[in-house]
Amino acid sequence: IPFDIKLSTVVTLSSGPSFGEALCCVPASVSGPGGPGGYYTQFGVNRPKGLINYKNIDFNVSKSFKMPWNRDQELTVYLQALNAFDFVNRNYSMWTGGFQNYNGAGPTLQPDATGVASQGRNFKVGAKFRF
Repeated sequence: IPFDIKLSTVVTLSSGPSFGEALCCVPASVSGPGGPGGYYTQFGVNRPKGLINYKNIDFNVSKSFKMPWNRDQELTVYLQALNAFDFVNRNYSMWTGGFQNYNGAGPTLQPDATGVASQGRNFKVGAKFRF
């Protein structure tokens, strides 16, 4: 962009990691991997709903200055906006998204109520000196 200012961005789009499934409260008359009256788990069999569940857009603006006492030395100052649009990326786990009762409708595929997988919007300012 003008005045030799550099603008860059990093866009991260992901469907999210897979998570397990827990079948709970199996009747005593049913024997299965969890045993009578127990539960069983399967790890990594579910995916969050939707194609894109995790998104992050980061911006970086930087400007470099040559030092007047030595043109080989350079000072770069930068400003970063991380998760600039403040997307809330949630975790999914076996005990919320993968939980189901015996003869239930299947896993809920719901995100953890308090589990946030990424930080909210934040800013970083910094400088780098090259000599």
